Amino acid sequence: MFVNADQARICRTVLPALEEHGARIELTGTRRAPGGVRLDYASALPGGPARRRWAVCRFGPGPELSAITTDREEISGPRVFLLKRYYLDTPEGTAAAPGPADPTADLPNLPPWAAGLLQHAVAGGPSMAVYGLLASAYALVYGLVGRLHLTFGEIAAVAALAFAVLAVGGTALGVVAALVLGLGASAVHNAAAGQPALRLIAARRATVSLVATLAVSLALSEYLRLTLAAASTGTPAFAANPIPLARVGDAVVTATPAALLTGLTGLLAAGLLLAFLRRSHFGRAWRAQAGDPRAAALCGMERRRLLISTVALSVALAALAGALLALHSGAPGFGGGLALGLKALAGAILGGIGSVPGALLGGLAVGAFETVGSAYLPAGGRELALHLALIGAVLLRAAGGLGPASPRPI
Repeated sequence: MFVNADQARICRTVLPALEEHGARIELTGTRRAPGGVRLDYASALPGGPARRRWAVCRFGPGPELSAITTDREEISGPRVFLLKRYYLDTPEGTAAAPGPADPTADLPNLPPWAAGLLQHAVAGGPSMAVYGLLASAYALVYGLVGRLHLTFGEIAAVAALAFAVLAVGGTALGVVAALVLGLGASAVHNAAAGQPALRLIAARRATVSLVATLAVSLALSEYLRLTLAAASTGTPAFAANPIPLARVGDAVVTATPAALLTGLTGLLAAGLLLAFLRRSHFGRAWRAQAGDPRAAALCGMERRRLLISTVALSVALAALAGALLALHSGAPGFGGGLALGLKALAGAILGGIGSVPGALLGGLAVGAFETVGSAYLPAGGRELALHLALIGAVLLRAAGGLGPASPRPI
């Protein structure tokens, strides 16, 4: 429940008149009370101990102060009238009023290393969510048929642009509607542009599907340039106000609602994906086909139908990643989808592109490296350092962290 700002200001002005002359007053909390507002504060005379107090100011029709109740007594009637007439309306009373309560006063005070870790975690959550979901999308298709579907970066850009156009300046309900419409836009664009490439993904020569999906990705990028180049790509206004999380000395660790929502949504989506692959009929069929295609065919599994379902799930993950990116930092623009997809692909290879959990961990690693690099590396060298680190990691173990010992050739 929200506190009336005018009522809180009037009640703060009253506090010095309720305490002994010269007492130092420090607000510790403000909350709504029946008919008015309650202030919790500490009062201390010079050289004396601080005493915890509270006062409830009640108001009649309109902004008029009608009664005051404290932890010691109740003030009403003529005393309130005299207080308003000879104290509240004077410059001295206004000047003596304590400031609003410090919203960070009750936050936990962390050591510097823990505060730094927390700040990096909340700052890196959005990037880790985006790259983790995109890397999982690549791994789903590659793990099934040993082919790369290179359109997922642009699919994410489509969802991000659609989300940003519909959600900027909107309410939380508008953001949910924009998310649904963004996912729908990605599905429509994939059905129109991705289905021709889908027919070639299972081709005998991997280079055919690689070139075909790359061509579709470039076509989608040019399409976005022609249609949505001037679209608004900002972050919804309600999601940009920082929330204090913890203190470290005089500094405060903060996070925006967009960062928290993006990171938590990505974490939830990743958990649901892994549970779905482990427990559902689709997941069992996918793991059987990915592990031994010939045995799966002998058991009557239709490879093409499973491939269509897998691509649909991958498109949904890519679209969700794009919408989360737009919610946190705005859409990447018409040319950003390819770069976004390539970094997620590198993360998938790093973690093991034949394994969905491994690719997810690789994408998380890319997001974490990008966040830490943003804090400690110059802007010009951040991307170079990221890609050099990825090249080195892939050279050390070509199959990735959780990939198979002998990955399928690309």
